[in-house]
Amino acid sequence: MSALAFPKPRDQKTRKKPAFKVMQDLREICDLTTLAGRMEYSRRLDEMWERQKSMCGLQISTHCTKYIPRVRATYDHSGGRGLNGSHRDDRIWLGNVPQNMMVCSWCNALKASKRLENL
Repeated sequence: MSALAFPKPRDQKTRKKPAFKVMQDLREICDLTTLAGRMEYSRRLDEMWERQKSMCGLQISTHCTKYIPRVRATYDHSGGRGLNGSHRDDRIWLGNVPQNMMVCSWCNALKASKRLENL
């Protein structure tokens, strides 16, 4: 009788996960559990930082310095994240219209997960 053994990691087929998922309603969600997903999320944050000329997109907090160094920039989901992130959309452009923005941590904490129109 032969003993059943677990397959060795080198013998298992590994599939690379995509950096982001495109949902049926065309939202994009970066997979932050993978290196590729975190790198894509960071790349999008870099692009927003350049698009906004390093200025906070909200400027609603009294602590906001308006100019944000790249290492202090945070991703703001303009449409809110709600329901434990189930409405999250990580796109930064919707056609030619900016979708999300880069903000300072003070303004992002003040806004929380509310939609922009609810501020």
